[in-house]
Amino acid sequence: MKRLPYIISLSALVFLVSGCAGLIADEIENAKLKPVFSEGSLEELYDVLNLSTRDYCSSTTSFCTQYLYSAASPAQPTDTNTEPTSEYGLELKTNLDSGSKVVEKVLLLDEQLENKYQGTVLLLHGHGGDKNIWAFTMDYFHYLGFDVVAPDLPGHGNANSQRSYGVADGREMADFINSELKDAARPLIIVGHSMGALAAVNAARDSQAADGLILLAPMQRFDKASLGVAQTFTPWLNMLVPDSSIAAGAELALTRSGGTMAQTDMLPAIPLLGVPTLVYGAQNDPVSNVSDENGWRYPHVQRFVNDDESHISPVMVGQKEHEMFVDWFKNIPGIESTTKQESVSE
Repeated sequence: MKRLPYIISLSALVFLVSGCAGLIADEIENAKLKPVFSEGSLEELYDVLNLSTRDYCSSTTSFCTQYLYSAASPAQPTDTNTEPTSEYGLELKTNLDSGSKVVEKVLLLDEQLENKYQGTVLLLHGHGGDKNIWAFTMDYFHYLGFDVVAPDLPGHGNANSQRSYGVADGREMADFINSELKDAARPLIIVGHSMGALAAVNAARDSQAADGLILLAPMQRFDKASLGVAQTFTPWLNMLVPDSSIAAGAELALTRSGGTMAQTDMLPAIPLLGVPTLVYGAQNDPVSNVSDENGWRYPHVQRFVNDDESHISPVMVGQKEHEMFVDWFKNIPGIESTTKQESVSE
């Protein structure tokens, strides 16, 4: 009789492990990142940052979503007779807790950078996130002079449709670009984080409209990324559940969405794009493929590694990212604002 509890526990564990692919698929399908901002503070933030929400529905599919929009401010001549209220034109400081570590981001921008650039930046969030994670980053790109757009991807935030883990997301975003952004200011830069990086690559390929790509902590193939997520965010689960079961759960979630594992590997598409591409993240991030140096070795790709970052933290721009962006912008024709240049010369 003393062996009975052991036998029952062992049987329960065998049942759990044998059925956990389905449970893990369910968790993947319903995963949500911890909100960076509370509901109340979001409304205040929208007002402070001058962000508006807009609705969009595709004319070719049933996809509908909501997106944040921030229009570039008209460039104004610098008033040299007015004393500046701050040493910097824009100051952003935040701490981002991303499970594995807390990353502090500090951004201090010179007034001379205000409206220095022109074009449109499209921001695509990662799995379990939504458009709101980009609020501070929208403020950053807006300050530089860009129109900025951040939609909810399928199955996230206020979007309908089923999650597709970057696969169908790319097709929907290509449709969004060719309809909602058809008259947007150029150049068009698509920025994607994690799963959103795969969506960005697919959107650039399908729309043929991107002038540049910025891939932040880009997601590696979905089964490997899922193992990395378990290792980073739920280490207790990673200890209890075999890697094979986590990978099987990822495969099942993809199958339910109508996708395949091969479609979640962005690296084969990179040499076919040809547009200037910036890749950034931590070498030790198990969710990302940043460490695959050979996979990014193409003339149009610049890869930067910063091991101070976590998987989530690249969505907030710090000083190192900013300096990297400004240097990379030199690869994009027409990105410097002609209006700013004229106002400075006056």
